[in-house]
Amino acid sequence: VEQPPKYIYQLGKNSAAITHGDTEAQECTGAFSLLIYYLLKGLSPLSAVNKVNDWLKTGNQKYAENVFCRILAIHTTDSNFEEKIKTIGDGWIAPEALIIAVLYLLNNYGNNVRKCFTEIINCDGDSDTISTIFGNLYGAAYGIDALNEIDYNNIECIDLMPKLLNTFLELRP
Repeated sequence: VEQPPKYIYQLGKNSAAITHGDTEAQECTGAFSLLIYYLLKGLSPLSAVNKVNDWLKTGNQKYAENVFCRILAIHTTDSNFEEKIKTIGDGWIAPEALIIAVLYLLNNYGNNVRKCFTEIINCDGDSDTISTIFGNLYGAAYGIDALNEIDYNNIECIDLMPKLLNTFLELRP
């Protein structure tokens, strides 16, 4: 079902309001939702980022607009990728986590998702949040099959995942 960008953005923003009281995190989540929407529609990552950035400029989403302007500014600088990432912060706040994840999506080392995840997971910051954001974006951009190069056998406690999922399903109302 086709929805206007404002609806997608607002849905994401309202969802974030359930757990995040600050406007900055809510706007970042709205923009994240809109980015996923455009990726699922088949836009390339850079085209989707530009489309979100253009849409944010039309409204009153100043925090998210600043985040996407910063993403594009950092992405287009001539410094190497590792240097770019160091300029952002550790990802402990929503804007930093979103910027880092989107930059990994744009850089992606020639679609080397394993290298992206390895670097994100080993960062000093909020690696679980950043890797979750990145994984959602990467999956939306390239599909679930693009994640097949991950060796799931080397993930700690992988055998517990189905058990946890079943427990959660049993507990739901």
